[in-house]
This record gives sequence, structure tokens and C-alpha cells, in this order.
Amino acid sequence: MAERILIDHGSLESAKQQVASWRVPTSVKREMAAFLDALAMGKVNRGKRISPRRQMKYLYALRTP
Repeated sequence: MAERILIDHGSLESAKQQVASWRVPTSVKREMAAFLDALAMGKVNRGKRISPRRQMKYLYALRTP
């Protein structure tokens, strides 16, 4: 059986706090926080709750260059 290698990318809470330093309008920052909250509750993905690790992947994929 293949062993899974876990790579720690930090915590979700610290990643959410970093959104405040993004150079985007405040409305985008609020929408990002609302999206992550809805994602955690399962409102976005047909009732499936998304793990913090997957939420961080979404967050890093949606950040501005």
C-alpha cells in the first residue's frame, strides 16, 4: 500500500488572515471569507464539507498574482 506523504502548508486560520494583506478591494476580501465559510459548511459542494487542507488549496488557487 502506498504511504501518503503529508506536507504541512500552515494553518487555514493564518491563511485566512493573510487575505487581509492582499491588494484587492475590501469587497473581494469579504467575498473570499464568505466563500471559505460556505465551503466549510458544505453549501458550495452539494452538501459535502470540505477539509481545511482542501480549503487552503482553494485559497491559494484564488489568490491574486
